[in-house]
Amino acid sequence: MFFGSGCQQKIPTAFSASDKVLVITDPGVSKAGITGRVCDALHAGAIAHDVFEGVEPEAPPACITSAAQTYRSLGCSALLAVGGGSVIDAAKAAGVLLTNPGELASYYGVGNVKKPIPPLVAVPTTAGTGSEMTDAAVINDQQRQLKAGIRGGPMVMAKAIFLEPRNLAGIPPAVAAESGADALSHALEALASKGCQPFARGAALEAVRLIFANLEQLIADSGNEKAATDMLIASSLAGHAFNNVGLGLAHGLAHPLGAHFHVSHGKACALYLPIIMRFNAVAAAEAYRLAAMAMDLDISRLSSQQAAESAIAAVEDLLSRIGLPSTYKDMHVNFVFDATLADEVMAMPVQKCNPRTASAQEIEDLFMTPA
Repeated sequence: MFFGSGCQQKIPTAFSASDKVLVITDPGVSKAGITGRVCDALHAGAIAHDVFEGVEPEAPPACITSAAQTYRSLGCSALLAVGGGSVIDAAKAAGVLLTNPGELASYYGVGNVKKPIPPLVAVPTTAGTGSEMTDAAVINDQQRQLKAGIRGGPMVMAKAIFLEPRNLAGIPPAVAAESGADALSHALEALASKGCQPFARGAALEAVRLIFANLEQLIADSGNEKAATDMLIASSLAGHAFNNVGLGLAHGLAHPLGAHFHVSHGKACALYLPIIMRFNAVAAAEAYRLAAMAMDLDISRLSSQQAAESAIAAVEDLLSRIGLPSTYKDMHVNFVFDATLADEVMAMPVQKCNPRTASAQEIEDLFMTPA
């Protein structure tokens, strides 16, 4: 792990002199000049490379297959993902196709990847998904109308990560806000997870602290290198936390909303996070009390339940201040509940991690809360 201004100049040290690297990115990252700066670093280190910039938002299978085909046709030996979560997930998934037989869909789920992907280096350009730290790739499979996950364990994890704050300079405020909300949801859901343990708890709490201290500063000034560095670290810490102990129902509801109503992941997580925190508070009061302390709230005279409510209110207030909607109407989504949405949530692993078990009726009620 490398972090801080100028750290990506060390990217060549992550590869061998004989490597040919495929840089996987998207048009927006290239247009912002970030891909060019990364390629300059590779050139300075005499690392041969080519660029694939065909990753689409919330990467569908077609662009992942195309990236894998490009890698093979160019005779590459390593991967370098430069972008947000979609790009890093696409690089992981392309890596799965490069070393494992069959179609991408055969690797949806947990433990289906049998051979390690080619060496992968990750350079995140948003502070939100934490994908650089996880063993998962999320695929937007529009043909099946689902967001599928590939959980490959160590087989799909990055070998090196570069958190370069200069890559966040110029990030649109809305993107910074949605990405930050995603990171916050990762941290708070990991913190409340039934499986939370000390290492994940420490990472999640530090992520919460850094997000509350820096997210609004980054949105106001994307050139603030300290805020950018701290938000990148927060995103990675939150990614580490949830990768080890799982997520909860905020993500459980966010995934089908994104798949069926085409809502961005960060915005969907922000919509449901306070709702699910309030639903979970009876079972996760102590976790949220610790979160309130990380948010620098004065809870010295409050019970755990009151402190938990203070944390939830602080999350609602922060999400409102950074301009994220709290209703479907504000999101310009014509939401219509269908029982299959609850079925999808009930089938997700998040049900096992969420601190409070929800029935199908309760999930329907949660879906209808922002209406």
